[in-house]
Amino acid sequence: FKDIEFGSGSDFDSAVTFGDAGNFTAGAQLFEGTNTFGEDSKFADSQSFAAAQIFNGTNTFGAGTVFASGHNFTVAGTVASASV
Repeated sequence: FKDIEFGSGSDFDSAVTFGDAGNFTAGAQLFEGTNTFGEDSKFADSQSFAAAQIFNGTNTFGAGTVFASGHNFTVAGTVASASV
């Protein structure tokens, strides 16, 4: 699926694969474990990721995004940040 918009506070299990252009900007989500996000995914301000994630292609992160300790962005695509 592509271009899906998710509501604030959605709770996702681990190992979920999201298609391209997922829109998570309505509010912070709960992502359990490691998940895979398609290209052009967008995330809300203050989103946190407790575990390392797989981001494919270019993605946009809101201000105040927190990533898991040791997260390696060199494995997958490019990170764009709205917080700069």
